[in-house]
Order: sequence, then C-alpha cells, then structure tokens
Amino acid sequence: MKQILLPLLPVIIFILFFNSCGEDTTTQPPVDPGTGNGTTKSFTTTEEGTIDFDNFEVTVKKGTVPRLQNNNVGTVVFSVNTSQSIPAGLPALPSGFTQVSKFITVGPDAFTFNSTVRISLPAGNEASPGPLRVLSYFPGTNDWRIVSTSWVDTANKRIAVDVLKLGYFVLTNYSGADHSLVPDGGVQYCTNDGLTFIILTIKSASFADPGVYNLYPDGLVGRTFVSPNIPGMVFPSDYCRGILPLGTYEFWVSSRNFDSEQIYTWSIPAVVTISNSLNWPLGWIYSIADGWTLFCAPTGGQWVLGRPSTWPPPTIPFGSGTFQGTLTWHNEVGSETDLDLHLYGPNNIHVYYASRISADSSFSLDRDWQSTVGDAIENIYSLKSTLPAGDYILKAVFYSGSSPKNYNARVILNGVSSTYSGSLSAGNEVSIKTFKIQ
Repeated sequence: MKQILLPLLPVIIFILFFNSCGEDTTTQPPVDPGTGNGTTKSFTTTEEGTIDFDNFEVTVKKGTVPRLQNNNVGTVVFSVNTSQSIPAGLPALPSGFTQVSKFITVGPDAFTFNSTVRISLPAGNEASPGPLRVLSYFPGTNDWRIVSTSWVDTANKRIAVDVLKLGYFVLTNYSGADHSLVPDGGVQYCTNDGLTFIILTIKSASFADPGVYNLYPDGLVGRTFVSPNIPGMVFPSDYCRGILPLGTYEFWVSSRNFDSEQIYTWSIPAVVTISNSLNWPLGWIYSIADGWTLFCAPTGGQWVLGRPSTWPPPTIPFGSGTFQGTLTWHNEVGSETDLDLHLYGPNNIHVYYASRISADSSFSLDRDWQSTVGDAIENIYSLKSTLPAGDYILKAVFYSGSSPKNYNARVILNGVSSTYSGSLSAGNEVSIKTFKIQ
C-alpha cells in the first residue's frame, strides 16, 4: 500500500511536474504500431470457442479462464492485434530466423491461465512445416525465443502452439547454420479416445546438442502440448504431439475430459528419448514416414486431480467493461519497478492508486502492482456500460524503483483493442492513449 502524504501533496505535484518536463533520453513514448483495429472476445471459465482474425486463430477451451477467489466463474477479455512490422520497443528477431507471418499480439499480457490457449499462425506459401518455428518475446530475458510447435494444421497451413501466457508471437523460417544439420524430432502420445484432451508438459530436458539451449525459454521446462480434438479430425492428426530438439525428456502427462474443467495428472513422469529427426516427405501432409517418437504413461502411477507442478499458479481475473486499460511490465530480482496507471476524464475524474473508484462510480482500479518480482499488472476499467461524455487520457507514471523500465499497455474501448509499448524512466510519465466519448 502506497502511503499518501496529503500535507506534502503540493510539493509532490511540483516535483513530478518539474521532472516530467526535464529531458530524459531513456523515456520512450508509447507507440501504437498500427494495431488500433484489433478484435476482442470475452470467455468465462465454463465457455470455449475461437477468435479468428487476419488469418490467425486463437482457441480457448473450457476451464482455461481461472475462477475468482470465491470460486465463482471468472471472465477474461481476450484481444488479438496484428502488425506487419515488429512491435515498437522490442528487439530484432535473432539471427537465422526469417519472418513468415505478421506479428500477433494476444492479450491479456502478463496473465497465467488455468489451462493452455492455442495460437495458430498462418504459414502462407511455405512449402513444408519442417523449418518453421514460432518465436515469442520474453520480457525476462528481453529477447525472442522458440515456442515449440504442438500442432501442424495441414488443411489450413498453420503452425500452432499451446501456451499458458499470452504476448507477442511470430512465425519464422529457421535456417540457423549451427543447428540446421540436425532437424528437430517429435513426440506423440500413444492413445487418444476422442473424448479426452491429453496434455504433455516438460518436467526436464537434456538436449543432444547443448547449443540449442538458449533458443528456448527456461530450457523448455514447463512447455506444453495439447491434443487438438477438433470435430471431424481423424488419425493421425488428432494425436497429442510436440516438435522438439533431439534429446531426453521427462513429461508430465495430464488429461481433461472434453466437458470438464478439471485436469488430472499422472503421478509418475514419462521419460522419453527423441533420437530421430522428423521428415515431411509429402510437405503439408502427415505420413507414416514422419518419424514421430511414440510413448505412453509409465506403469505404476495413478491419475491425481491437479495441474502439473511445473505450471505457475493461475492469475485471478481482473475487471473489464466498455473501457479497460491495462499496464504490464516485468520485474526481475534486483530490477524491481513500481509503475502506476492513471485515468483522467470529465467531471474531475482521476482514477489511480490513491483514488481507486471515481467519484461518479464510473471507473475502478482493481490492480495496483508495486515492486513484487514477476509479471506486474495495473488495471482500470469501467463500471458502467455508458461512459460519461468528454475527453479522457490514460497515463503511465514512474513511481519508484529500477530505471528505465519497458512496459506494455492494452486499451479496449467499445470492443476494439489497441496495444502499445514503450520505456519509462525515473521521474517521468507518458500518455498512453487519449480519446473522446460523445
């Protein structure tokens, strides 16, 4: 809880104003890289469906959205934005990776789901899925890394990944000379009854080529793969699969019935060695010559109710409405920062950490993150469907801590999403978005 010193308020305002007017080359204003026409869709804990936008597809299954603290059904507003160019403020793609698809930003950012979300990226005219890799931006290391493929959609020429956290993604063609001589292999779970989702989660990984370690986040620990279970799919495309570097892995095997939110995990991890590289002799067609490594859950275990131990705890859903502004950033040990989100509007509306609900009860701040390590979230949303008419401005303000700090912001207004990114340094603030309500 931030301490408010009312007698010193005029002095604080003067200091903030003076600092905000000073020159600081490390503060970058937020940039909207042509993503103000994104789409949104809400899902509850008990709902499922897809978002199709600009040839991309985002799939949400039942039980993906976490429940609230009181165990009531939660609701999350998903957003999808695309851009031909790399989002502002993010580093260039690593050497050896050539962009294939547009960049896709899927929100909410810095949010861990109860189960995985599938993101399918279009491959365009690529002749084969073999060299294609999905990259995602990881703020903790400030770089792009491979998110291993969990499904190849041969009918629509898409590459899919299953993730617990959303963010920035792009499909690339990987031609890295250092590892191109040993293509990735693949695992396939041995059974699928068509009524159960099989979920594979990497518990540990030992790569045959240690040089690939830094291409993947956290050495692939926690990476997930889920069976598609799409109506009308037939063998072999409906099996749970994952494309991975050669090596030896431990997998947690989990399952969920198609009409349930509950996840069960086999009590003993499966040990699998991938020694064969995948082949795609028919291009975008599955074949018995592909070279998948098959395995089943080991004997002697039992199904235990619960998510795999390598999954982080789910995020409690926060508020959304006709307007929602969310500020996110990442705190590492030794570089913690406290940023604040402020909304100004007509009739002296000012919502922030010291005034969490506007005087007219139109807006509320329900997340005030300070300097805790991890993914940080600040969120302001509307409490009424009709907003007061007038001019609004949403700002990010540097409160304390390590400087400068990169941040992302998402603004949803009347179902249309915009995404922004930038950098903020000590003593400064930036205007994220201005808008007018008629």
